[in-house]
Parts: sequence; C-alpha cells; structure tokens
Amino acid sequence: MPESNLYPYRIFISYARDDDELATRIIEILKKLSLKPMRDRDLTAGTPFTSKIREMISRAHIFMPILTPTSVQRAWVHQEIGYATALNIPFLPIAFGNALPNAMMGDIHAIQADFDLSGLEESLRKFDFDQLVLPPPTKPFANIEIVETPFERTQMIVKGAQWAADLGEYGMVRQQGWIGSFSIPSVTIDDPIWTKREGNSPRSTEYRALQREERNILERHGRMRGCRLILNFQMPARGVYKDSQTHRRTIFRDFLIGMPDNTVEIALSYRLDVENLLILGDHYCMDSRIYSTSGYSHAAFFAHPPTVLRKIQQFDRIFNELPTKLNRDEAVRLLNQLIDHPPE
Repeated sequence: MPESNLYPYRIFISYARDDDELATRIIEILKKLSLKPMRDRDLTAGTPFTSKIREMISRAHIFMPILTPTSVQRAWVHQEIGYATALNIPFLPIAFGNALPNAMMGDIHAIQADFDLSGLEESLRKFDFDQLVLPPPTKPFANIEIVETPFERTQMIVKGAQWAADLGEYGMVRQQGWIGSFSIPSVTIDDPIWTKREGNSPRSTEYRALQREERNILERHGRMRGCRLILNFQMPARGVYKDSQTHRRTIFRDFLIGMPDNTVEIALSYRLDVENLLILGDHYCMDSRIYSTSGYSHAAFFAHPPTVLRKIQQFDRIFNELPTKLNRDEAVRLLNQLIDHPPE
C-alpha cells in the first residue's frame, strides 16, 4: 500500500527491555510510514503487567511483538500476547532468527527481519495493513457492551469521550438520527429550556446533568475535529411531542450558529426510523435502536478498534450517497423555517 494512503493505525510495540535499542529503531521506521507506534518506556525488567499496559493494548489497532531470542523468554511478553489475543487485536509480529514459537503465535503471519533491520522498511511498505485490521467480513466478532437504560447509555458516551479528550485524542463526531446529541441544552439544568425540551417526559436533575455533559464533551470534540451528521429533523419525530420537537430544533440551530465555519457537515435523510448511531473519532461507536419518550435503551457500545473503523466506513459511504447536503448556514435557514412552521 502506498505510504500516502496509509491510515495512521495505532500500533502497540511489545518488547523486552534488553531489546530497547532495537525497538526504538523499529519505531522510527513505523513513524516514517505515518503510523502511530505506542509503548511504555517507563517499565523496567520485572515490572508487573499493569493497567496502563492493558489500556494501551486495548486501544491499539495492531499488536506488534518484537520476537527475539531474548523476548520470547520474558514472561510479561507472553502476558501481553495473551491479553491482545483475548481482545482480538490484530497481530503483526516482527521475528528475528527462529524466535517464533508455534505454541505462542499459532498460524499468525510474521515479518522476518535481520538485526540490522535491512529490508524491514521495504517489507512494511509492501504490507497490507488495511487487510490486517479490516479483513473481509466473516462471522462478526467484537468486544461490545450492552447498556440497558438511557442513563447508562449517556454514561458510556460521556466516559468514552472524556477518556479520549484526556489523552488529547479528539475525534470527529459522526452521528445519525433525528437530530442528535446537539439538541441537548448546554445551559444550567434549572433553565426552563429543559422542561420545554422534555415536554411530558421530564428527566431527573441527575440525568439532565449527565446529558449536558454528553452535549458539552461531544461539542469539544466537534470543535477540534468537526462533525458529520446524518439527520432527518425536517420530518416529524415519532414519540416526541410537537412542542418538544420545536425546542430541540431551536437548541440545535443555536448550536450550529455557535460552531466555527466548516466544522459541521449535514446530510438529510428521509427515513422515519428512530435508530441513533454515534461514532467518536475511531475510538468507539454507540448503536441505539430502541427509543421511548425517556430516551434510548438497549444500546450496543463498541470499543474494538477494527470494528469501529468498519462502522466509520459504513457511515461515510451512506453520508456520501445521500443527495441532500447542507452547510451550516443552509441548515440554520431550514431550521428557522421548521421552527416557525413545524411539520405535522
């Protein structure tokens, strides 16, 4: 695959401390290919398998163990391999000599390398990383969490978005639905707009506060990386009272007005379903299909990186195929019309 078209996959480097210099040279090669290697240089020999390492592996698109006669003797290298296997993270070992025990790696393909690394950069340039991370669909397999209630759904959205922000890894907000998270107020929870928005389905103060966190943290991501939205707010929303729809359109319009130029893309859909899909960067996806007046329930939260990338591809394909696209100013004008003359 040409370097210019290569997605910047996160690659966790697993290695023995004695191979630190070798790992550093391999990391420099990966950076030249615009990939994003990750490792923890603060660990010393004998350091336990920490939560920090587990978190880094779980966030990786690719797990790359550096297999040398030294590293295959280290217990924590085997622990990292076992953990990555359990999470179904794609493997790409770099093997030196005969350091590829069948019992450890099974039938996984490895790139063979010499200790002087001659030819390794060329081998990596030729390697199909997309095929490794996003192979042709077979039986679906992903780490997911099912959340039962609207409150739990909002908690997961906030937790995942805040976690990414804390890492400094802001991501584009992709959302499909009637009007989405940006119809949630950003004002204090005792403001009258909350009651107007909720209509005959009032929320608790705790849930309002959590929803406001959802709106605000997603807006932070959107301001940094942009928003791509598939919406059908021009149509009546099933299960939402007419006056509530008007107030939600108003809140969303005000959000658009406050966003910087060229940060929001909108495609209009004319489907009447109530599915809500939220994808944050390439970090997670929340797929919600059951709606009631109290919110979405029985939602599926995906945090498996290859699965999230596949969801992004599907979303962008649908977005690009929809014929009606709006920029911010066009969307504001349409919303003003709908606010003045709500559809029946």
